[in-house]
Amino acid sequence: MRITPSTPWSCDRTVAAICAVFSMLVGVGATLTMIVLLLAGSPNSTPAQMTQIKMLMLGMAVCGLVCVVGAIWAMVAGRHGLAAGVGIGPMVVAIVMFIVLLVVILGTIVAYFFGT
Repeated sequence: MRITPSTPWSCDRTVAAICAVFSMLVGVGATLTMIVLLLAGSPNSTPAQMTQIKMLMLGMAVCGLVCVVGAIWAMVAGRHGLAAGVGIGPMVVAIVMFIVLLVVILGTIVAYFFGT
């Protein structure tokens, strides 16, 4: 006797949908974390630096919003893998932004102490 499932891919779709929702949550968390880190670095900033920080925060918020809307659109269209990739986008942007800002800060510190 051979048993065949009626919907062989239903488990894979469920897992893909869960991954897509989880990636959107991670993306929103990364967006909020980066905005908080930028806010934490804003005290004692010059007006020019404050303008730059505000622009970075606005860019991060727009990136997070666009990625969540895109991921929801992809889920509605039934493309859960694409939704997971788009939903994780803000985390990638936040990591790159953090590394770039860290290199800039470390370069400033090295230049200050060593005078190069």
